[in-house]
Amino acid sequence: MNRLLSRQIKRALGKDFDINTLDENVQILLNNISTSYENADREKKLLENTLEVNSDELYKANKLIKNQNLQNIHFLEQYKYAIDNSLIVSRTDKQGIITYANENFCVISGYQKEELLGQPHNIINNPDVDKNIFKDMWNTLLDKKVWSGNYSNKNKDGSLYYVDATIFPILDREKNIVELVALRQNITERKELEQKNILATQRLKKIMDSQDSMIIILSKEEGIVEVNSNFYALTGYKNLETFKKDHACICELFIEKEEYLKLSHDAIHWTNPLFSNENTTHKALIKNSENEEVVFKVNATHIDLDTGTYILATFSDISQIEAMRNQAEKAEKIKSQFLANMSHELRTPLNAIIGFSQILNRNKELAPKPKSYVNKINDSGNKLLHLINLILDFSKIEAGEIELEYIDFNLYDLIQSAITQLELKAKEKNLNIFIDENNDIDYIFRGDSFRISQILINLIGNAVKFTEEGSIRIIVLQLENKKYRFEVKDTGIGLSKKQKDKLFKPFSQADSSTTRSHGGTGLGLSISKELIELMNGKIWIESEIGVGTSFIFEIDLQKVK
Repeated sequence: MNRLLSRQIKRALGKDFDINTLDENVQILLNNISTSYENADREKKLLENTLEVNSDELYKANKLIKNQNLQNIHFLEQYKYAIDNSLIVSRTDKQGIITYANENFCVISGYQKEELLGQPHNIINNPDVDKNIFKDMWNTLLDKKVWSGNYSNKNKDGSLYYVDATIFPILDREKNIVELVALRQNITERKELEQKNILATQRLKKIMDSQDSMIIILSKEEGIVEVNSNFYALTGYKNLETFKKDHACICELFIEKEEYLKLSHDAIHWTNPLFSNENTTHKALIKNSENEEVVFKVNATHIDLDTGTYILATFSDISQIEAMRNQAEKAEKIKSQFLANMSHELRTPLNAIIGFSQILNRNKELAPKPKSYVNKINDSGNKLLHLINLILDFSKIEAGEIELEYIDFNLYDLIQSAITQLELKAKEKNLNIFIDENNDIDYIFRGDSFRISQILINLIGNAVKFTEEGSIRIIVLQLENKKYRFEVKDTGIGLSKKQKDKLFKPFSQADSSTTRSHGGTGLGLSISKELIELMNGKIWIESEIGVGTSFIFEIDLQKVK
């Protein structure tokens, strides 16, 4: 029996009472009560044990929560510090009265903290800002939503500053607005830069629109990004967006013909030739809005904008110039054909005159006086034939019809042959013509021997004409690669700088006295210069008055093994 129950029975019935004397049913009841007591004891001990354990766990949990709260508070303080030091922070009540302003707010607004607290937030409002911005702001906040936007505020001294603001309402448990918190970022520099960019873009647009050319700004990735007014006048489009719906690239307007810019394809953009061949004139053929073909001269350059590097391309209308050039080329061809025909027609009777004068000159029975007449006829005929040949060569060069012939020849023999043709005139003036000894020239070369001979005869002839005493030397030097230098050096009258500047111009001589005293057309040196340039060479002169003159030219020659 349970000890507590046994003590209670003895206390009630006496210490000497024997429980076994009780009725059997009573004993059963007492035993049941005893079992209940024991069960109650066990439950009590279990409950006490549970309470003890739960108390420890509650203590630990409470301690953990406290530590966590302290850490959260620490983090919140750091977050607040970070926000206060990077943003403009303010708090207001529901009516917009300032209850908190951080240091950044004071600095940017120019007000002291005590001047801000208790004041309506519109103390810093810029009256020029659109009122609808603030109306939208308040409607959004009263709807218990976050509002974001950009606008300008006015500093205490009247200057403006720009902010990127995010304002959100703080709600209590019943979802009522307690206060408003505003976080703002100073974007004044960005706004000023944007304004400068807008002004720069407007200025660029005005400059572009003031040009006679069509101007476009583009990139290979984005296509056209900006155009001037002439673009719309040419294409017939009202705006760039409509054009870009129909065309991915300006090059889609190009008409592909020889000598004109081609459409972009594969990895080759239509602007590539403009940068790879900068010394070449690039042209584009485009049909305008009236379906007329227009020829443009196209130039391009790279420009740096805020959003990256772009290409600025200018299209200058040269249709009239091209038409005039085509007419000039046709006229040039007609002139060249006329000169060629006239030269042929003139040479036929001249050859007869020269030929018959030579036959007459061989007649031994001819008296001295008639013989001198025949010699004059022959000499004048040869001079006129030489002049006709010069004019024909000049017209061919102007028309671009001169073609070089490449044959094998002995350079020494060629120079000697040129000297031989002028030797008689040199002997009449007691002049010596000689070649400087140079083993490099007694070889076989490949080139246009006829034109090289023509150049040498012209230069040696000039030297003989303008040298009264002394000598004429022909010097040949091998330079690097296939380049050879020729020099015809005389001891003649020499030339001034002013005279030298005129020498290589067609139908021009050093001065008028030269023509009177020595004759000539002034075509020989001009033709020689053009022929030398056709051979990938150049010619120049070195001269001193009273000392002599050197004509020097360099050309490409290939030595044959």
